[in-house]
Amino acid sequence: MLLYLNTCTLPEMLEQAIGTKVLETCMVRDLLVVVKIAETLAQLTPDFMLLKQFDQFFGFIITAKGDDCDFVSRFYKAR
Repeated sequence: MLLYLNTCTLPEMLEQAIGTKVLETCMVRDLLVVVKIAETLAQLTPDFMLLKQFDQFFGFIITAKGDDCDFVSRFYKAR
């Protein structure tokens, strides 16, 4: 089964929920969130109470271009 990402509007309060600026968002089942700096991912402390409010998404994949690899990512599920 092939899945196609659909660029979507940045959900309100998402930047507050994950604690960083968002460059782009796409969705299928999960919300794919692109941030600018890879080091940001290691320092994320998401607000899971806020993430639970985004009940249209199964989970959140937060990714950035890697410094010494293609990309880095983290997955969060608030439920």
